[in-house]
Amino acid sequence: LRLLLLHDSLRDPAAARGVDILALPEMCLTGYADPTRYPETMLRLDGPESDQLLAVTRPYAVTALVGLIEQNPGEKPFITHVVVRGGELLGVYHKVTIKDDEEAWFSPGHNSAGIPVFQAPTTSGDLTFGIAICADIDNESVFATCRRKGAQIVFELAAPGLYGDQATRDWESGYRWWEEKCRTQL
Repeated sequence: LRLLLLHDSLRDPAAARGVDILALPEMCLTGYADPTRYPETMLRLDGPESDQLLAVTRPYAVTALVGLIEQNPGEKPFITHVVVRGGELLGVYHKVTIKDDEEAWFSPGHNSAGIPVFQAPTTSGDLTFGIAICADIDNESVFATCRRKGAQIVFELAAPGLYGDQATRDWESGYRWWEEKCRTQL
């Protein structure tokens, strides 16, 4: 189902609006889940789910930034964003800043020297960009490293609205909170 939604997101907005880069939220492909309770949410980048993701993106000239839970053999999994375009895996970013409840479930990713930047063609020319995921917003070294490596922009990708009482929270209040956090910190 999530791959079908991704297909629709690529086909409709990209075709209609000339989208160059589609940046999706943290863990959008697998869902935000506790991998100790739901081990089936962990994907391998060389597994069949990744092959399906690449197949979905094959017909499109859109660079997609897709979040997932990545299996990390022998360790806790990574919170990952993959960069895909035209059926190819162009790169991988592992969330660096693991905090609070996530510490029990996930491994931190790259050290600052290993933080990657990526290239994507756009209608205005090639774009060099970095990725930060959610709590990375509190880690200045992620942004500084991307800038030092030539990033023109850093996509800060998150799934706001995950905290608080399930019965009373809504995506709009989570979005407003995250929007304000981004405005003040970025």
